[in-house]
Amino acid sequence: MQDLKNTLVEAVFKDLSENVFPVVRTGDKLVDLGLNYIRFAQEQHNLYIALFIDDYGGGKLMHDFSSTYFKSLIKSEEKYADLPEDAINALHNGAWIVVTGLASLMSAGIITPTDDQIIKIINETIEGVIEKKENYIFD
Repeated sequence: MQDLKNTLVEAVFKDLSENVFPVVRTGDKLVDLGLNYIRFAQEQHNLYIALFIDDYGGGKLMHDFSSTYFKSLIKSEEKYADLPEDAINALHNGAWIVVTGLASLMSAGIITPTDDQIIKIINETIEGVIEKKENYIFD
């Protein structure tokens, strides 16, 4: 049964990585990923909850997918390509926490920021992590 679940999760992640997450909205792949993740959470709420929130979701498979996808995305974006591994890990964790928080709060109707406000929050998160030069909190 676990093999069937893993196969299903892998198929969903393939679709997300090919059709959902890479949609260009701002031209910055990292910001676009955040915006697309939030849109996914709103438009496919039940699937979002099952994959990213509930305990029985993708678990380690979901984390591995997210990390691998994020790292390949970072390396393909010129302005992030030279970041050291600890900064990439910190950026992944920091951005994921912020974007997941926004997605969850927006999906629940608690907050309703505009795209411009979301972009500003994501950019401030990225800048805050990148500008940190000593011991990352989320590495």
